[in-house]
Amino acid sequence: MKRQDALENPDGMQFAPDGSLILTEGAMTSGKGQLLRINIFAPGTNPKPIETLASDLQSPVNLTLVGTEIWVTESQIRHRLIPGEEGNIPDRFFIRRFGLG
Repeated sequence: MKRQDALENPDGMQFAPDGSLILTEGAMTSGKGQLLRINIFAPGTNPKPIETLASDLQSPVNLTLVGTEIWVTESQIRHRLIPGEEGNIPDRFFIRRFGLG
């Protein structure tokens, strides 16, 4: 899926071997965290197209690329940052693996 709206709390970033920028979108307000790819070398397009690689992540903040795999940590910290969410304390922490594709 491609989109061109503003990013909501972009965080962990790393360049992929093809030169595209892989980043997490923390989405603190909406709670709809994502893993994104921006092809910064796409010719003739501004703003650059944003591709969603994964969605429904809980406050993703960090990532690392290992070969063709992307490892993402979900901080799940909305309960500390959003008024009214204080009682929604997570009972788990996740590290997720995705393919670069």
